[in-house]
Amino acid sequence: MKQICLTILAMCVIAAIATAATNEVTSVNVVGYVKVSIPSNSTAQVALQFDPITAANTNLVGTFGTNQFRRNAFAANVDKVFFWVPAQGTYHSYAMHPTAGWCATTNWGVAADRAVVAGEGFWVQTPGSGPYATQALELVLMGDVVDVVTQSINVVTSFQMIAYPFTCDAPISNLDLAADGAVSNAFFANCDHIYTWNGTAYEGFGLKNDGKWHYQNNWGVVVTNDVLPLGRGFWYEAKNAFMWTETNKYRGNL
Repeated sequence: MKQICLTILAMCVIAAIATAATNEVTSVNVVGYVKVSIPSNSTAQVALQFDPITAANTNLVGTFGTNQFRRNAFAANVDKVFFWVPAQGTYHSYAMHPTAGWCATTNWGVAADRAVVAGEGFWVQTPGSGPYATQALELVLMGDVVDVVTQSINVVTSFQMIAYPFTCDAPISNLDLAADGAVSNAFFANCDHIYTWNGTAYEGFGLKNDGKWHYQNNWGVVVTNDVLPLGRGFWYEAKNAFMWTETNKYRGNL
């Protein structure tokens, strides 16, 4: 995933002076993409880190299209996307129906939609039954590279699934969360947490009272090289609500 991010940033520089042959710039902004491979019968923590190419692209069709997620008459046999709704403490899940298009899996066969915004994380799940049970999903997310000076995410108390709000990898040690209101503490149980999913298990990080992120399973060690890759969401558990604001690190290269 790190290599993909570097490729996109290199493309940004090239696109400033010429149109790339395989990734045509269709507007005054720079278009990029990231590929996420999800094995069969598996779940991946994914994220949108692009702005919509047009205002009409802020929904499920604009984010995922209509040809990537496999369709079937039975909701159990298709790829699904799950969004965590903090205010309700539950997931809303969607998938592609053979005739109705995007539907909520709880009301299968009836068209439904929702907004998807840059900085939002979600799960994508491949089916464990039906005709696609042994087939991986190659998901492509694309859009305009986020091109603003600062970007903010409203962090709520307790759990939410979010992403770094710009179009690049993000070293955990460089996140501005501590300066924006994240709670630190000498004990892991009493501070804010980041949880990332590696495909088989979670890795936890906590904001210690030295203002640095430490490993849940090795609390005395400061996080230095761990990165939130482009295209990957993460869980954030906050003790208190605050506004997380990051500054664009690549804007001068666009």
